[in-house]
Amino acid sequence: MKSVNIYLKNQNQRAKARAEFSGRLTKLLIERGKCSARASNFADPKFLAELVDCSLNMARRYLLGQSIPTEANLKKISEWANIDPIWLLYGNMQTNHQDNLNAINTTIDKEILTEILVQLRPYLSDLSLSEQDFKNYILFAIDIYDNVYPFDADISNKVKMIEIMVKSIDLPKKKNNKNTGTDV
Repeated sequence: MKSVNIYLKNQNQRAKARAEFSGRLTKLLIERGKCSARASNFADPKFLAELVDCSLNMARRYLLGQSIPTEANLKKISEWANIDPIWLLYGNMQTNHQDNLNAINTTIDKEILTEILVQLRPYLSDLSLSEQDFKNYILFAIDIYDNVYPFDADISNKVKMIEIMVKSIDLPKKKNNKNTGTDV
């Protein structure tokens, strides 16, 4: 029974994501003057179909929120409009992330958090780490969580994202003297 509820929640989230994408795409086309010949408050599906080289039916599905374009088609749209494809697909991530946090009452995904802490363990277990550096690593872990959590991806893809972010840490060269905890 629980898996059915999870499926429905994910299905509802996907439908919401498609609807939000559709809204951004429609607004973008109308703002750029690509309105339907029949009504100026509707985006032109014929233009969209020609732009991404897809069927008129598929273009309508994009505009109605029934489907999301492939990566190649998303790239064509974003290049034509000179916008970030991430914005077109996800909107303002800061706002969406805050909405997600409010919607789930700040429930933490323990699997993601565990993976972040496991991968940061070598950095956090350094006994010569100053209090400020320790706090910076904690803030970095929170930042990783904030960047990974909102993505609708399975845990293996989220683990890859975490690995990339953790590997981006630029370790300072250790000083050979005993005063490593003081600022010079």
